[in-house]
Amino acid sequence: MLQDILKQVLNVKYVEYTHGPFEKGADFVVERHDEALGTTDFIGVVAKCDKILMSFSEVERQIDECGHPRKIRGGLQTVRLPEVWVITSKTISQNAKDKIEEKFSSKKVRFFESDWLVRQIDEHAPHFWEEIDGTVGKYLGQLDKRLGVINAQTAIANTPAISAIQMELDVEELEVDRYVHKKRPMKTRLVNMRDEVMNNKVSVIEAEMGFGKSYLARKIAIHFTDVATFKESTVLPVYSTFKIYADSKSSLEDFLRNLLGIDCFDNLIGSNGRLLLILDGVDEALADPEYCKAKVDALIGEVKAHDHWSLVLTSRPWKALDEFATQQGGIKRYRIRPLSFGKIIAYLRQVFDTLKLPNRLVDDLAKSGLFKQLPHNPIAASLLANIIKQEKYELPSSLTELYAKTVELMLGRWDERREISTEKQYKASERLARLLARHMIDNQLVYMSRDEIKQMFKAFLADRQTGISLNETFDYLINRSTLFGVFEDTDAVFFKHRSFAEYLYAKDAYESRNLEITERAFEAYWQNTYFFYLGIRSECPDLIDALVKVEPKDLARRVNRLLNMGNYMLAGYETPYVHVQAALDVILVEAARVYLDIRHGRVPTGLTGITEMQLLWYFTEAIRACYGYDFFKKALPLTMAKIDEVLTVDDEARPYALFFAACSLADVEDTCGFTYLLEHNSATNLPIQISFALMCEMNLSIKAFANTKPVKDFDKKLKKVLKISGGEKLDQESRLRALFHEPLSAKNSKSAHAVSNKR
Repeated sequence: MLQDILKQVLNVKYVEYTHGPFEKGADFVVERHDEALGTTDFIGVVAKCDKILMSFSEVERQIDECGHPRKIRGGLQTVRLPEVWVITSKTISQNAKDKIEEKFSSKKVRFFESDWLVRQIDEHAPHFWEEIDGTVGKYLGQLDKRLGVINAQTAIANTPAISAIQMELDVEELEVDRYVHKKRPMKTRLVNMRDEVMNNKVSVIEAEMGFGKSYLARKIAIHFTDVATFKESTVLPVYSTFKIYADSKSSLEDFLRNLLGIDCFDNLIGSNGRLLLILDGVDEALADPEYCKAKVDALIGEVKAHDHWSLVLTSRPWKALDEFATQQGGIKRYRIRPLSFGKIIAYLRQVFDTLKLPNRLVDDLAKSGLFKQLPHNPIAASLLANIIKQEKYELPSSLTELYAKTVELMLGRWDERREISTEKQYKASERLARLLARHMIDNQLVYMSRDEIKQMFKAFLADRQTGISLNETFDYLINRSTLFGVFEDTDAVFFKHRSFAEYLYAKDAYESRNLEITERAFEAYWQNTYFFYLGIRSECPDLIDALVKVEPKDLARRVNRLLNMGNYMLAGYETPYVHVQAALDVILVEAARVYLDIRHGRVPTGLTGITEMQLLWYFTEAIRACYGYDFFKKALPLTMAKIDEVLTVDDEARPYALFFAACSLADVEDTCGFTYLLEHNSATNLPIQISFALMCEMNLSIKAFANTKPVKDFDKKLKKVLKISGGEKLDQESRLRALFHEPLSAKNSKSAHAVSNKR
């Protein structure tokens, strides 16, 4: 334990345990760097368990022998020890100190007693007091420290005081189904993730960019690094990124053995202990969605093979996660809710109070239309706070503009304190940041070393007559800007948030006009880069049209196109609306066709474990989340009219496309879509799935609308359709069971069998 404590002492670079017959007086040799002088000192440590009183001959001998030369590092280095630390778990009498200092006046001798040792244990080895295994306690302390460093290096706020202001995240369990028969749907449940992860085999935390997924994952891990918590729960946390796991190309057990250390891992296995594995950023790890899905699938299988292991994954919303949540039992999905208006305002007030800035700025912001344009998430709130306090900046009008202003701010434009000399220097720094972003995203890198980055910058500048100093620009960009974090122990440099790299990649592509519109736009790994690319253009009818013309071949990209096109059109909000209208006409019909392909088993999917009504609920929720915005409010009714005009009555996709459009309108408190459906259809000519879903939606919509005559008439007709006597009633009940309780795999198997019999 003392060796571990000595390693934590400020500026100690190396500790070697030398106790034994060849110790030459020192129980430990410590290498310590003096930063002020730039020198390295070697110190001998004499460790005792007893009081040191007037009789200290053994201590005297050890101090004397510390003056002898000795070899360390396996005989590779010879050192002398001009300084000695005498450490005891008891006390040292003043007389003993005086006599030792008098005898060894030519040496620097320091004394450390039990009080000092207690303070060091409290700070660096609290597990000692809890009587837990030393290897486990050491691991928990190291993980806690590492997570603290990550939090500090990834902080977006530009002062420690502001970084300390936290926004509490609301997390809800994702509903499996709201389309239920003969009972009311359950209300959305807010959860405490620290409790949830212990009750699940696999927990998946989803949220869009900037909602705090990584912060929440680290917060969960930090909770379980507390020694008292470990003693009570016996849960050993392991935190890493999914990319590190995927790149290791090793089995899960080998991966854990490497992270925990052999002794700690063996202790875990031997005691049949509980393990909580937290892997952050599934969507950021691999550009190949099929390979990524296979890795997650294999990972879940390995976790399930151990009774006492649990897994937490974080990701931006990703279609494949629906598959994992349904084809594997014991998996629960959670979503981080958008911050409420009140929470954002409260956060901004705290920031402005801390900086002693007038609160009227927050009041003005609260009255502006800005909040309707920006996502209500922690990163947007933090970036907004950073910008508002800069008097020279106007408020951004979109998320892309918020990032543009933020990157300028982080790179220190206009900031004399950063000592940026010229506009030329700033432009060079921004260009190199774009170069770095492009290289890291193209090559699926999260970290690069300083040397690698410097060599890249050197090669770039060597090809150009910029007149810019390599060393000055490198130092400014990596060390003085606030765009990057650095892990000093590994020399790893990284963007403080992946979205900064994605924005810079998009800006570089915009400057070069070389981001091709392909299927790649509908992959989770690339979606934010394309979002920012359209946002930088803002008026981009050619890009919107090109995205609509892309015809993804596989199901994953088809679904991702449905999920991403709404964001892409919002990013290009200055595009002539006729192009938005045309895109919406195509996308909603495609949504219906994708739904039907899955429902009828025409495409391979992992969603076959859910019921027909659950599948309809999944699709409805996804479509309304992507298109239930005021921006689309004008287009959606026209899209419904176009669907009615173009699709024939017997086209199976027609009622589903109309239903998806109506639900999106309902999300902006416009019931005209439901009214259109009710006035042009009845319970007898709509698919029974749509009829049930319509009633659920209307019961959950605006109360005044739910009580209108068209709704009540439709409800009566639906009930009448269901009230059938005799054998037909049995057939109807069987049909309802199939809709609400029978998995798609069973239903499609029956259909295939029936077709086979007809032949």
